[in-house]
Amino acid sequence: MAVVVQISVMIPLLVSKKLARTVPTNYILLGIFTLCEAILVGVICSFYDPITVFIAAVLTLGITLVLTVYAFTAKVSFSELFAVLLVCLFGMLFTGIFSLIYGVGSNYGTLYCGLGVLVYGIYIIIDTKLLADGNYGISYEDYVFGALMLYIDIIQLFLYLLRFLGKK
Repeated sequence: MAVVVQISVMIPLLVSKKLARTVPTNYILLGIFTLCEAILVGVICSFYDPITVFIAAVLTLGITLVLTVYAFTAKVSFSELFAVLLVCLFGMLFTGIFSLIYGVGSNYGTLYCGLGVLVYGIYIIIDTKLLADGNYGISYEDYVFGALMLYIDIIQLFLYLLRFLGKK
C-alpha cells in the first residue's frame, strides 16, 4: 500500500511544476512521500541485523557528507560523469537480468550492490551540484523537486549499502 501511495504522490511532483511549486500542497505531498518511504525502509531494515543497519546508516552519512563537500568545492565539469553513470546503469541492468535468469550468487549480488553504491554516489554528486549551482542547475523555486531527487539518491545509497553488508 505504501508503494502505491508513494508512487502516486511522486509522479505528480515530478511531472507538474505548478504543483511542485504550490505551497502548502508541495509540502504535504513531500511529507506523504517521506512517510511512505520511511515505512518502506523501516520494513526493509527489519529483515537485517540492527548492527548492520547502523553500519549502513553511518556509511551512508559519511559518503553523503564527503560527496556533498566534493560537489560544492569541485571546479570540474560533471558532464563526464553522465557517461560513467550510463555505463554503470547498463551494468546494473544486465547484472540484474543475468542474476534473475541464472540465480543470484554472492558474487553477482556483491557486484550489483557495488555498482548501485557507485551509481547513487555519482547521482548525489550530480544532484548536489545541480542544486548548488543556481545559474545552470535547478531553479531555487524547484526546491521540492531538488529535495526529492537528493532524498531518493541518499535512500538508495543506504539500501544498496545495507544489501552489500547483508547480515539478514
